[in-house]
Parts: sequence; C-alpha cells; structure tokens
Amino acid sequence: MSNESNLKEPTRESVIHKEKMKRQVVDNISAKGLVNGVMMSEILGAPRAKKPYRSILQDRIR
Repeated sequence: MSNESNLKEPTRESVIHKEKMKRQVVDNISAKGLVNGVMMSEILGAPRAKKPYRSILQDRIR
C-alpha cells in the first residue's frame, strides 16, 4: 500500500470552503479584527482569578 493510493482529490466543496476561510482570515487581519480577537480571548479565556496578576518583583522572589 502506498501513500498515493490513500490520498484523495479535494472536492469542489472543500476547495470552496478553504477559500472562504482564507478570505475570512484575511478580512480579520485589521485593527477591528485584532480588537475583536482580543475581546473574544478575554471572554473565552481562563478566568483572571485562575491566573492572578503578579508583578516581576514578586516572580523574582519565588
């Protein structure tokens, strides 16, 4: 069995989906897209109580 026999040709739908995703990524690489990404990471990320802020001085002591 060779790897070539396991490879499938991409379907038209998968190519269209890939192009759509590529356009979406390119459109979001802007100031507005960056702001939206930061906001979503804050909303969906771990709670701040789980990783409280520590200053550099506090980290050096440990």
